[in-house]
Parts: sequence; structure tokens; C-alpha cells
Amino acid sequence: MRFPLHLPAVAIVSTCAMLIASPNESPLSAQTRMSAPRFALRVPTAPTVANGETGAFLVYELHLTNFVAQQWTVQKVEVLSGTPNPRVLQTLEERELGSAIVRPGTTIPADQRRVFAGGAWGVVMMWVSIDRSAPPASLSHRVTFALDATAGAAARELQGGETAVRREMVTIGPPLRGGPWRAAGFTNTSPHRRGMFGYGGDATINARFAIDYAMLGEDDRAFTGERTRNENWHGYGQEVLAVADGRVAAIQDGVADNTFSGPSGPPDLDAIRGNHIILEIGQRLYATYAHLKPGSLRVAMGQRVTRGQVIGLVGNTGNSGAPHLHFQLSEAQDVSSDGVPYAHASFDVVGRCQQTGPTLADLTCAHVPREMHRGEIPLNWMLVRFHER
Repeated sequence: MRFPLHLPAVAIVSTCAMLIASPNESPLSAQTRMSAPRFALRVPTAPTVANGETGAFLVYELHLTNFVAQQWTVQKVEVLSGTPNPRVLQTLEERELGSAIVRPGTTIPADQRRVFAGGAWGVVMMWVSIDRSAPPASLSHRVTFALDATAGAAARELQGGETAVRREMVTIGPPLRGGPWRAAGFTNTSPHRRGMFGYGGDATINARFAIDYAMLGEDDRAFTGERTRNENWHGYGQEVLAVADGRVAAIQDGVADNTFSGPSGPPDLDAIRGNHIILEIGQRLYATYAHLKPGSLRVAMGQRVTRGQVIGLVGNTGNSGAPHLHFQLSEAQDVSSDGVPYAHASFDVVGRCQQTGPTLADLTCAHVPREMHRGEIPLNWMLVRFHER
């Protein structure tokens, strides 16, 4: 069962937000209230508990909007567990906070993103570690503002951005066979995570939990020989599997494989997936497989599929620079829907990689004895092997 996309517990807090004096100040005077920050603090999509090898975490967004002409600088964002005994779960400050804030539609550099001019809007990309055995039922947020960014500036606090925490995460089978597959893109700073397109009239992140899978060879490289031939990539043509029983909700074929002639410009959101299959695997739950090989799709629109069934082959179509599988779950089949977390019943970790240069070919991987992981989502740069079921 999935919760609705927008929960009643999500609160919009603006001029009625709770104003808190900083510890060194006296109770608020009328003059102080007049100069208080008036921001909306909003969590539009309630987070769902996700599990990784390092523990449980919540991935979501806190939207900040300045409702007055006065400029304020965000100094700190604290995440608090809900009542009856709220406690601080995470604190973001200074440089870490600046890199977590995105300002869609602007070119504001990271070191200036904490400064909100009148009417400004920004989004704090949250990735909060929590106790897997006792996740909070809800969250709220305490944001500290100052009138300028200088040291010792008088601080004001707002508390709001309340949201429920979802706990019912889906468990699925593998999208691929064997491996090793390099899992890329699931971090708090990746283009997947920050792909907020404002597409369809809402500020959603469709690829919030998306992973790009590329198969590596014995030399930890994704291809052998001339890299500009799709056929030389180890993952090209590998079988793609249904992760659950379901129905084909969307399908596209006939897009030619990309060549390696150079960048083609900004992605066209209507063609970003290339050849693809989207399976409806539950209520408001869709699995997307993108960049598939032309002519390889083995299902038809509306067809029922079973977990483990081969539905297509890995290719290099759409917004793709090399053969790989883009896989994700979301609450609807269109790109304006929100991405949701999931767990695999099991997979093996056989190594971990680091990117040492500007391209995905610049990798250094450390292999480890096979480690079985259950009920988790692969994290960035893991080398994984999938079990058949």
C-alpha cells in the first residue's frame, strides 16, 4: 500500500510561523517582531524511510520562500523528530548548508545560495540519517536566519515545515541479472537527486531515487576496445527484468542508439528516456526502465508481466552518454511525478568505486568478499551482483 502523494500533515508555515528568540536575546519586542523573517517552510512530499548499508535515512526537500522585501541569510537548518519528545536529528550549517540548497531557475553560486532576497525561493535537499529500528513518526524544521551574513549578526528562528514520515516501503526483485553492475547516481548531490524540472505544473523530483547501472569487466572498465562502439560496452544487450508482477503502463521503441559524437545539448524531457518501459506494479507505484536497445522490447502496451520476466535489453538511447540501464520507482508514469524509495529483497556487494576523473570511465574500484544485503537500496558507486529472484 502507498500513501497519497500529498499528506494532510504537510504544513505550510509563513507569517504565522513560530518565531523564536535566539538564546542570548530577551523576549521579543514589537520592534523585533517587525524585523522578523517571514518565510514559508514547506515539505511538499512526505519522506519514506529508506534503508542502505549504513542504516536508514530520509530523502526529501524543504522549500523556503521569503515573503517580504527584506533580505535574510539562512544560517542553520535543524531537523527535529516529532512530538512528544522532539530531538535534533540533523543540523546543516555554513558550507554544508550552502551546498545542500538549490535555487532553481538561477545561476546563484553555492556560496551565495543561503542569501534570500525579497520574494526569493530555494530548496534544501535533505538526506537525514535515522534509527532504523525506531524511525520518527513525523518531522519539523527549525531554521535560523540573520539580516546579514556577518559574524555575530542577530539571529532569528522559525519553526515549521511539519511532515509525516511514511514507513511502508515496497520490496522488489532485481532489474538485471548477475553483474558486477556499478550503481551510480544515488547521492544527495547527483543530477538525479536534483532533477527538479517544474514539469507538469509542480516542483517534483521524478528521479529522486534513480540509479544508473553499468556492467563492469574484470578490469573494472565498462567497455573493452574502442569506447565509441555500443557493442563494446559490457552492459549493452544485457537482459532487463520485471522487478515485480504488474502491467505495462507505457512503452516506446524505435529510437536509435546514441553515437559518441559529442553532447547534444540540454535534454528534451519528452525524449529523455529514449526507448523505455514503465510497469505499473502497485497502487500509485510505477517502475521505469530507460535507454533500452532499439527493437529489443519484449512486451506490449497493457500486457501483464511477472517478476523476473525478461522485458527488454540494455541500450544507449535518449539522454544517455553510454550503454546503461536507468531504473527508478515513482508515483505515476509521467516525469512530473515524484520518485519513491524501494528495497531489493537481496543483492550482493562485491566492491565499491570512486570517481577519480571527469568521466565515468575514470574509476578506481576496491573489491571486497561478497556481502549479501537484504532489504536495502544500493548506494552510489557500489558494485553489486543481483540474485536471480
